[in-house]
Amino acid sequence: AKVTADREVARANFGLESSDRVLLYLSRIDPKKGLDRMLFALEGTPQQNWQVWVVGDGDPNWVNKLKQWSAARRRQLPTIHWVGAQWGEAKWPYLAAADLFCLPTHSENFGLAVLESLWVGTPVLTTPDTPWVDYAHVDGIQITRNDVNSLRGALHHQFKNYGWTASQRCQLKSWSQTHFHWNRLRGQYLKAYERLIGLEA
Repeated sequence: AKVTADREVARANFGLESSDRVLLYLSRIDPKKGLDRMLFALEGTPQQNWQVWVVGDGDPNWVNKLKQWSAARRRQLPTIHWVGAQWGEAKWPYLAAADLFCLPTHSENFGLAVLESLWVGTPVLTTPDTPWVDYAHVDGIQITRNDVNSLRGALHHQFKNYGWTASQRCQLKSWSQTHFHWNRLRGQYLKAYERLIGLEA
């Protein structure tokens, strides 16, 4: 999809002030994705102007359970906006406006939403159950175990010490677009396919 979202424009359109912080979950709402554990970890975490956007949909019974749990504990949680699914270009303003993207998944083949977040310079918190653990050395990719205590510690640290700058966003965006642009990846795919069919010595 074509990325059309500008961060400042997106934040203005969402009515965000410069001091507002957004924790974004953008994925299918499914037990394996770990949204429940992220919500559990947020309970009682110092908020400091943070709000949560849940962008995605899933089995209505599961989604309703999470909404009911959150509503019953709203005094102990940041404000949560249940946005619903956003597809194509509609998702990019959420990614661009966010301050931190969290995918607390139990299992992931790749985690395309992680790359989409990095693509616009938004830092990521995810788990070792994604291939992104190989890039834990990159500034802007934080890996934490997906149990509640580990997530709580990582989120608490982010909320308390957040200082991600426009310059860091640009660096993260540049890194992701350099390493994962199709112009670079297609050559690697071709070599892999050639090895598989025995065309390469």
